[in-house]
Amino acid sequence: MLHRSVSQTLARRAASIAPDQRLLVVIPDATRPVDLPDVLEPLLNHLNTFKPAQISVLVALGLHRALALSELRPLLEICHDAGATLTQHNPHHPRLSMLGADVGLLSEPQAEPLIGPAPPGGDRPLPALLHPMLFQHDRIIVVGTVEPHQYAGFSGGIKALAIGCAGEETIGTLHGLELLRHPGVRLGRIDDNPFQQALWRVAKMNVPVDALQIVPGHPEPRAILFGPVRPTFEEACSIAREAFFYTSEPLPWLHLKLPPSKSDNFYQASRAATYAALVEHSALTPGGWIVLEATCPEGLGRGDGERAFARALARGRDTLLAELRGERPSPEPGVGGQQRAYVLAMALERNPIALITPQPLQELDAVGIRQFRSLQEAHRALNLPLVTGVSLPDIFTGLPILEH
Repeated sequence: MLHRSVSQTLARRAASIAPDQRLLVVIPDATRPVDLPDVLEPLLNHLNTFKPAQISVLVALGLHRALALSELRPLLEICHDAGATLTQHNPHHPRLSMLGADVGLLSEPQAEPLIGPAPPGGDRPLPALLHPMLFQHDRIIVVGTVEPHQYAGFSGGIKALAIGCAGEETIGTLHGLELLRHPGVRLGRIDDNPFQQALWRVAKMNVPVDALQIVPGHPEPRAILFGPVRPTFEEACSIAREAFFYTSEPLPWLHLKLPPSKSDNFYQASRAATYAALVEHSALTPGGWIVLEATCPEGLGRGDGERAFARALARGRDTLLAELRGERPSPEPGVGGQQRAYVLAMALERNPIALITPQPLQELDAVGIRQFRSLQEAHRALNLPLVTGVSLPDIFTGLPILEH
């Protein structure tokens, strides 16, 4: 069904692509809720109708783990049939390319700060290190899911390039404390959001960038859009905003069962808890328990970002909050991945969190997250009231807020 919907969208919103162009398709990694083969095959078939000189596919990993062979195999087969190559991004690649000085690369006097005028002795400027393949093609097509995102407001859009195809230094700077502290960096907001603005600065490309944007839903996506990246992303965000946020009565606690794409590790699973606690006008009452249900077979996660998250969690909630408020220095400033620990600490300050998982994760003891093997066990131990509306099948497709 998704295959057909993507084909229909591409036929209806076809871009005009000159023949003999070198095309780069950027696809998300395994943490996004989309069936990549059902998206990639019709997209490559569509692009081949323009008779390009070359089609390359790049997996935008950011700091997440590389795709396993079992995940790669169907994508490799599709690429082979379409005459395309497939590459996985490496944030530590020694030949990462650099954009110009307008985003703070060549020298300090020419650089811009992240937010506002540069304060004396303030944070370093924003570097923009991107995968060299982004500069070796005549047109870029990004594939992304558009759902609420803790920092960018919504995922998708140019984030596929500015984070997914960026170097470790760029990812770390974008997720640094300067932006995390800013009140405009909020779930569901793209206007006046300095994190979102920084993404567009980082990935200001000299070639056309188109976007295939998918607004997830059950059982079918709520929308599939294709066109120039900025207006297409903004249209998808408008649809997502109406679809994902719904008004609710105050809820005394929440049970969040995680979908497979967010259940592989706690780095991803923790997003559900922070979304529920920190969204503007949260329906969850302060002090109410958030009970996550996720299998977490990868533990806290296996990528570089997930390992940084684990190191930060070990410092404990109170230490993380003190670092976030500037009351004490961070031992790893500018390291991508630890931002998830800071946001989790903010959520824990508002709401206690429990995890239902087959195998307890010892690393969560440092931040006081309780763990159980079943919802029944958690229900008894936490003395949770029996009320309706607290069990959400997928908070990433429906987030309760209070009417305001």
